[in-house]
Amino acid sequence: MQANLSDAPLRRSGEDGVFSAEEWDNARDLIAMARSIEATAPGFVPDLHVHLAHLLAPLGTTAVTPMEWEWRLDAAAIQLRRAWLEAVHRTSDLTQKSPPDTLRLRTPAGTLVDYGYERDLQPKALERRVAAAAPVAEAWCADHVLLSSGQATLTALLLVFAQQSRPRVAHLGGYFETCELLRLLDGRLCDYRRLPWPPEPDEADADVLLVEPVFCDRGLHVIDLAALTAWLRSKPRPPRAILIDSTLAGSALPVADLLRDLLATGGPTVIVMRSGLKMDQAGLELANVGIVSIYAPRRGLRTECDLGERIRRLRTLIGGGLTLDEMSALEAPWFLDASYFDRYCRGVFASNAALAAGMPPRSPRFALISHPHRAATRQRWAEAPFVTFHLARPTLDAYRALEAQIAARAAAGGLRFRRGGSFGFRGHRYEVVVPEAGQGAPFLRVAMGARGGETRRGVIRLMRDIALTTAE
Repeated sequence: MQANLSDAPLRRSGEDGVFSAEEWDNARDLIAMARSIEATAPGFVPDLHVHLAHLLAPLGTTAVTPMEWEWRLDAAAIQLRRAWLEAVHRTSDLTQKSPPDTLRLRTPAGTLVDYGYERDLQPKALERRVAAAAPVAEAWCADHVLLSSGQATLTALLLVFAQQSRPRVAHLGGYFETCELLRLLDGRLCDYRRLPWPPEPDEADADVLLVEPVFCDRGLHVIDLAALTAWLRSKPRPPRAILIDSTLAGSALPVADLLRDLLATGGPTVIVMRSGLKMDQAGLELANVGIVSIYAPRRGLRTECDLGERIRRLRTLIGGGLTLDEMSALEAPWFLDASYFDRYCRGVFASNAALAAGMPPRSPRFALISHPHRAATRQRWAEAPFVTFHLARPTLDAYRALEAQIAARAAAGGLRFRRGGSFGFRGHRYEVVVPEAGQGAPFLRVAMGARGGETRRGVIRLMRDIALTTAE
């Protein structure tokens, strides 16, 4: 029998005596997601919402501990992900990477698939979703392209710019793989230099400016976008293209406002890109994908459309597109749903802001605890999907000891706090990040997920206790 979660009573647990609205919302969210894929792909995931409701039914029928309830939420999310991916694979398994001309099939979501080689697959329906979810930008025209990952997106863009001449690329940001890729291509595909923030007023001209509005480089940093546009207006020759990597900023980045301000700098081509693996997919990591939106002033419509088509052509040549499995998986209805993306991002941001707020102003253990909310001034896009912790004695052995301490305390407290990389999940993770030799000291990244509840409270207490003590 289907559980009616909207009418089920909340059961007592936790330090505040009841299940929180955050835990309640997570259960309803998972069942709503199950219903949405049942409607999107009729017959492929029959009665999935009933199975999830049965798994989550103890909320309304029995008293369960907060940790058991969080276990059930994780199990339901895993079951939802597995059911959808199994449905996707049942369809894609019917064809080869280079199918015969006579074969026509539809994805579980109903998209007709027709291609000679899989690397030439054109995800037109998904790209229309990107367009529908993109901010309204007056006086600009736009095109939207999907690639196999965020790094594939950057590579394709650099190849496009290098078709005419070797571009001078200036970088305001710090993502380590972006820096590594650009250093690798420096002097070959581009001339690269990384700029400090804020840049010097007389900083040399660049053809392409790559900006990470929120970036990690020995702590989390936020670029003042008003100061950035003022700096661009002051330059006699502003960049012809501005690339904005919004992966960490998520839905908090005010794209429409930024485009309005950049129009006054001479109207360069603006390209907003991000990895779509993380917060875009409700923490389920269905498939790698890079999302790129190309904006040009309306007077440059021909140039803008040409750029999008050149990226699509390169996508095929370098094998940088989506596979049939990936495209089908990304037809999950919550992917590229603007309102859902914003709601999920706000959940992740709220959890990490709570962790940052729970840390002491000064720590004998950590030389730096970094999150945009701990800065003296804060812009409205100053959010982040994780918090970084930097030991006062930053040896690798000290960080391994810290990891072991966190693991032991989390296990003792029964917290669902897992060691692992990346960010933007429903639950909570931690990991010591060890940069390449010569690229900086290690640091601890704690990536709080969208879910509230006892583990979120417990992680904040755990990290605060560690921050207030010296090394064991």
